[in-house]
Amino acid sequence: MPWRRTSPTALTDGLADAGEPVFDRGGKYLYFTASTEAGPVRDWFAQSNADALMRGNLYLMVLAKDTPSPWPRRATRRPVWARRMTRARATRRRAPKAEVKVRIDFEGLAERILPIEAAKSAAFSDLATGEEGSLFYLRKAGGENRFNANEAATLCRFDLKKREETVLVEKADAYGLSADGKKLIYRLKDAATIIPTMGKPEPGKGKVGLDAPAGSDRAPPGVGPDPRRGLAHQP
Repeated sequence: MPWRRTSPTALTDGLADAGEPVFDRGGKYLYFTASTEAGPVRDWFAQSNADALMRGNLYLMVLAKDTPSPWPRRATRRPVWARRMTRARATRRRAPKAEVKVRIDFEGLAERILPIEAAKSAAFSDLATGEEGSLFYLRKAGGENRFNANEAATLCRFDLKKREETVLVEKADAYGLSADGKKLIYRLKDAATIIPTMGKPEPGKGKVGLDAPAGSDRAPPGVGPDPRRGLAHQP
């Protein structure tokens, strides 16, 4: 009979304000934010720190102790023929995608937390994972407090394999991912737009008629008054 933990376990040490946890779709990693500047912003009653801004960083937690780091140290580059042979073997061994299972080894978990250095210190919110190895979030480079909490933020994507952050949209109030992680919808004021999660969005494309009834000329297929309901069914 498998052992089950019946009480909650702290994944971080409590010395920072950690939150926004999301699992990578591959089940190997947990993304989250952490900030040591949160105190004055959370406790905003004192007027001396009313204009303080909170910033933090993004982190990745390797959940199982036998899962290798996603960013191993770079060794001496192998010859081209050796790399081609490895790729050919991997193609032959490729098996159908198995069901994702998440395993967490709590022992030594703190030593398996890695900073995502490609995303510079900022106020991060609305973390969500798309296809395996991709993380989406809203970022305010200057920080956030109660005065600018409702202002638009920059919508970004982080690529785990490439270790790169890509700005998808300069200003967005909110966004949502499709069920398969291949498209997203973002809102800015009273306008909504659907874009692919990979590649660069094409300006002017994907506009959603929020006030248009489903099936009308101004509404995309499958999208009614709530565009998120039909997002996963876009062609």
